[in-house]
Amino acid sequence: MKPTHRYTLIISTLLIAALGFNSVFSHSGRTDSKGGHYNRKTGTYHFHSGPRSSSVPTTKEVERPLVKRSTKLGASLPPLAYPTRDFSDDVKYTVLDIIDGDTIEVERDGEKVTIRLIGVDTPETMHPTKPVEEFGKAASEFTRNLLVGESVYLRFDKQKQDKYDRLLAYVFRAPDGLFVNLEIIRQGYGYAYVKYPFEHMALFQHYGTRARAASKGLFNSTNAEPKATVERTVYITRTGAKYHRSGCQYLRKSKIPINLSDAIRSYSPCSRCSP
Repeated sequence: MKPTHRYTLIISTLLIAALGFNSVFSHSGRTDSKGGHYNRKTGTYHFHSGPRSSSVPTTKEVERPLVKRSTKLGASLPPLAYPTRDFSDDVKYTVLDIIDGDTIEVERDGEKVTIRLIGVDTPETMHPTKPVEEFGKAASEFTRNLLVGESVYLRFDKQKQDKYDRLLAYVFRAPDGLFVNLEIIRQGYGYAYVKYPFEHMALFQHYGTRARAASKGLFNSTNAEPKATVERTVYITRTGAKYHRSGCQYLRKSKIPINLSDAIRSYSPCSRCSP
């Protein structure tokens, strides 16, 4: 064979191979058992050399690209893990009274103890110098419905008491273990109180955002309450300079009833019973 014919045959062979190579690998990605593949960019399924089956794969047979979920206002935030506890070795404390949406009284070691719920801030209803705030009654009723006639377990964080000598605690309802602090936030009847750091701060903020996005509780405009003041009775002693709640230990020798509005003008609140 002449050299010219040999070179011509080599060049022709290479051209045919190149064309075949290009037709098979014109798109990146391996083919499946049906002879084709799913193009992530165009969203279509196609074949390179004709289908090996008459049917195109269903959505279950091909991998769909991930779709990013919107987190506007926390509407589609996935719920975080709800904390659970083992209370088999804990002491139960009887709930005596619901003072406010974020404050309760329990019997502990034979005494009445005021408990301020950690990480929760509800509208005021019993503040000595403030009127009843909007949604205050609803928040108090929500907590009352959770705890009236119940017993609770108490867990504590680093700080055990506030400046009013109230015990700071996480409250769990017995016997179902409901995390009362978090439930108030989750249902929208209180705000996450993050002025001071606490163990579950991120969790409370998360569920607070979800409650606001879902217009729950006090975030629901249809639940608006009229603003008003509430007149109630507190107690003073013959010689003291403070006013008290009924049952305060400082009322053992004398107990004189007085309207709260009148008491505020001449007396200061007892730091022990937090009237």
